[in-house]
Amino acid sequence: MTKFEELVAKLSELFELDKADLDFGIHRIIKKKHGEITEYLDRRLPKKVTQVLGKIAKDEATQALAEARQAVRDSLGIDAIAGDGTLDERYAESTVGKQYRDALKAFTEARSAEQTEVDVYSHLYEFFSRYYEDGDFITRRRRTVGGETYAIPYEGEEVVLHWANKDQYYIKSSEDLKDYTFTVPLDASSGETGRVRLQVTRMDAVQNNNKANRVFVLDDEAKIESGDDWLVVPFHFALGKNRTKPEEAEWEKAALKKLPKTWRERLSAPDTSYAGNDADGRTILQKHLRNYTKKNTSDYFIHKDLGKFLRRELDFYVKNEVMHLDDVDQRPPDYLEKELWKIKTIRIIANDLIDFLAQFEDFQKKLWLKKKFVVETQWCVTLDRVPKELYPEIAANDAQRAEWVKLFAIDEIEADAIGGVAYSEPLSVEFLEANDKLLLDTAFFPADFKERLLASFDDIDGQTEGLLVHSDNFHALRLLQERYHHQVRAVYIDPPYNTVHSEIIYKNQYRHSSWLALIANTADLLPAFWSAPFSFGLAIDDFEFVNLAAMLDGTFPGLERSVVVVNHHPQGAGGRISRTHEYLILCSPPDAPQYLGEPRDDGQEDRSFMRSGTAENNYRHGRWKSFYALLLDPATGKIVDAEPPVPLADDYPTEDTPEGLQRVYPINSRDEERVWRSSYETGKRRAQAGELTVSNGGAVYQTIDHEGKRETLFSNWTESIYNAGLHGSNLLGDLGLGGEFDYPKSLHTIEKALWAQTFGDTSSVVLDFFAGSGTTAHAAISINRKHSTHFKYVLVEMGGYISSATKPRIQKAAYSSRWDGGKPTVRDTGASHILKHIRLESYEDALNNLELADRSADVLGLPPDVAEQYLLRYALDIETRGSLLNLERFDDPFGCTLKIYDRETGEAEPTPIDLPETFNYLLGLRVRTMRRREGFLVIEGENPAKEMVLVIWRNVEEKDNAALERFVTETLAVDPAETEYAAIYVNGDNTLDDPHHKILLTEQVFHELMFDVRTL
Repeated sequence: MTKFEELVAKLSELFELDKADLDFGIHRIIKKKHGEITEYLDRRLPKKVTQVLGKIAKDEATQALAEARQAVRDSLGIDAIAGDGTLDERYAESTVGKQYRDALKAFTEARSAEQTEVDVYSHLYEFFSRYYEDGDFITRRRRTVGGETYAIPYEGEEVVLHWANKDQYYIKSSEDLKDYTFTVPLDASSGETGRVRLQVTRMDAVQNNNKANRVFVLDDEAKIESGDDWLVVPFHFALGKNRTKPEEAEWEKAALKKLPKTWRERLSAPDTSYAGNDADGRTILQKHLRNYTKKNTSDYFIHKDLGKFLRRELDFYVKNEVMHLDDVDQRPPDYLEKELWKIKTIRIIANDLIDFLAQFEDFQKKLWLKKKFVVETQWCVTLDRVPKELYPEIAANDAQRAEWVKLFAIDEIEADAIGGVAYSEPLSVEFLEANDKLLLDTAFFPADFKERLLASFDDIDGQTEGLLVHSDNFHALRLLQERYHHQVRAVYIDPPYNTVHSEIIYKNQYRHSSWLALIANTADLLPAFWSAPFSFGLAIDDFEFVNLAAMLDGTFPGLERSVVVVNHHPQGAGGRISRTHEYLILCSPPDAPQYLGEPRDDGQEDRSFMRSGTAENNYRHGRWKSFYALLLDPATGKIVDAEPPVPLADDYPTEDTPEGLQRVYPINSRDEERVWRSSYETGKRRAQAGELTVSNGGAVYQTIDHEGKRETLFSNWTESIYNAGLHGSNLLGDLGLGGEFDYPKSLHTIEKALWAQTFGDTSSVVLDFFAGSGTTAHAAISINRKHSTHFKYVLVEMGGYISSATKPRIQKAAYSSRWDGGKPTVRDTGASHILKHIRLESYEDALNNLELADRSADVLGLPPDVAEQYLLRYALDIETRGSLLNLERFDDPFGCTLKIYDRETGEAEPTPIDLPETFNYLLGLRVRTMRRREGFLVIEGENPAKEMVLVIWRNVEEKDNAALERFVTETLAVDPAETEYAAIYVNGDNTLDDPHHKILLTEQVFHELMFDVRTL
């Protein structure tokens, strides 16, 4: 293989051309650009290298020759050089003659740069191979002789933490090994299809971060199940014996061998969608096995600025690997002059390739940063908030009734239980009235019911206690930034600990780095949410504690970090030492208040003023300044003052004072010299204020007033209430959700954390974007129930268990405070509650909705150099512009759809999306009212600047501008020229009178906000 062929092979790998048959994500886009990329690498690249080499060499040699020729003519006369360019022999040994001969030789050599071309290809191959590994651009570990390998950005910080993926967004991991479903034709003539599910049944854990390779094999312990139109094939993610993956053909062979004959024939059929190089193509099973493997065994990263990164590394590479500046003293004086044109060629070609690669990476970055559409919006509302006129529809809804039986066991409610009304089928309106803390779920009702329900609220967002977002946490935070701008008092997260028990399947050699990138993804977004004073809490164990603490210190250098040790697993875990603890890291501004616990009951407490315990600081010899005499008036029996402490080496007086006051020291019944709880200055003040009393037995007590006081928190939380088994897993079991989620936190741990992190603000908004089973929401509901506080919560979760664990737990927590066996043991503790549940478009969904416009006709008319610049830098951006945000969707915002992946069918199905709800979040709107009137959807709310705005949505074809004008001026009675609204947003061009430019085109604002990256 020639050096050029090696380079092309490497670049093909960088562009992932070998994966162009994959049918998901960015691979689908690469597949469509496959021909253009291949044509550039195979034809344009070598041509340009030759042209650049020739041009640079020829230009420099021509200039040098011209200068030498002129010097000869100036010194020796015009006849010294013959017509054929040769020098008269008489002047061959002169100085200018020698210079002319050297220039002529260089000019001749410039015409043939074959070896130099090979060197250029070698250096380009060496450079690009350093920064790519298995789908990602990354600084691969390698060693070079005589110098550093990579340049790490450093801007003079005292301490800086760097990791391999620091400059990358973490896109996806296979922590949640997903089943893979696809459809296949059953009968070509009928058009009917069957469904095949590749199912992960079990997986082997990789111990101690070793590099053992795991592969998918048929699970011999599970059965292949099938029917006429369905098939389930179980797979085991097993440790590979030889650290090599079996060939796809072996996969297919092993799978087909065990399939029923009918299904074997169906899956052996050629994949007609494949246009690969193989004459026979591939089978349907091969196609889906490969997609399945790739989706479940890859990390996905997008570089934040690939162009900048590679150009910085190119400078480093050229200086150290081409110019050899490290050993410049050992090279000939003129060596750089001879290499200069090669260096220029390398830089020109490398920069073109960097632009080409960066175009794809920057395009993915743009799509990743694009705020995502709200795909679905539902509400869970307790019946006490629902208008009575809707009760008959609710009572007649069998799906809702079945859900209540499943969640709340309402079929066990008897006549004497609540309100004197027993359960019946169908439900009665009287039953609903007697059980008004049941949570209605709008998912079981038609759209018009939801509209009528929401129309009954005068302050929708103000009345909503909780928001649950089904999404990747980065995308959720991006969309929520404006709505919760500087409104969140406390952020608490419990991310995966990166241990065997909560493992994410990383590329093994970057396990810690990938985990840090996962956490760092969202860190930069958080300051936009914080409301001073604020606190950021993170649960973590020893495995990543050091890395996480360093990352937090580097990301938030102005925050003060506190650490709590939580004894969450008192029975101990395996290892060299049986660990019982984990950590709660708390970050907050240095001027934030003290971390305190829940309020104490009002009243007074008498606490012993003499310290107990065996630590040195409880004794006089350990803290002599707190060993002093309290002065007791024997006439009144009260302590009235205190004397300064006596140095440890001196004797202290024990007799009465000249005034007749008795000296009382902290000496216990065993004659141990201990110390008082307060220093001398504080103790004297307490004594004079009458806060210290003496019992009949001579013990000194401090009277503590608890009115308005909160619990003092210590750095060790060791009580049994923090046991995650008893008050986490077992609690889920009591709720009837056992087995739906692993390793939930103790409810009491989160309650304590929320009290601490909200600094006494009982109307705080708390945010948890690793929501898990929903313990944070449960804690907020529990606190509100016990203390009549008004905590609100925002939860984000992307796991499939959001429907089986997180949401049901919130519903159950609101309905009753006590559960056993999945059933409420008390029904009179229900909380009035509104939970909003939204689902967002995923990054993969965004990719699935991309379409490349054919611009080939436009490119044909461009000059060659302009066409090349288009291909290298702008093609993807221009060709996808129409599908990234299709403005035609705004003509009918109520019928807008996107292709959304359906886990059941395995297909990206057209799915309605919630365009108005998406726009509300883009604006950061605090929604007051949302009502459908005369075919228009009218939303009134407050923007982040606390200005009232109005949003009007319409189907443009059904409601033209004349209808819009009548609706605004007559029905709404709004005069745009003289209005109380700071802005009015309307979709579609309109003819409303707008002298103050308050009417804004929704499409334009939507587009600007959707791609806004100012907050990053």
